[in-house]
Amino acid sequence: MSSQTYRYYGLDGVGHPHLAEWFDAENDEKAVGLIEQLHPDERCEIWQGARLVAKLSGLGRIENVRNRSKADLSR
Repeated sequence: MSSQTYRYYGLDGVGHPHLAEWFDAENDEKAVGLIEQLHPDERCEIWQGARLVAKLSGLGRIENVRNRSKADLSR
């Protein structure tokens, strides 16, 4: 299976990005799993293109937001 490119955004205490990384994973579940392993205590978002894949609280998933684009989230 080919990999896809994702972006990880670490969020500060008020929800603003303070760290960003590009990474590859085979699918959304593997992307989330990788970030949960690499940044277990970090509040963050995982994006693929304009689609928000997941928000993580540092204690686990806040919200799984598959198939939601930036336009959907701004409503």
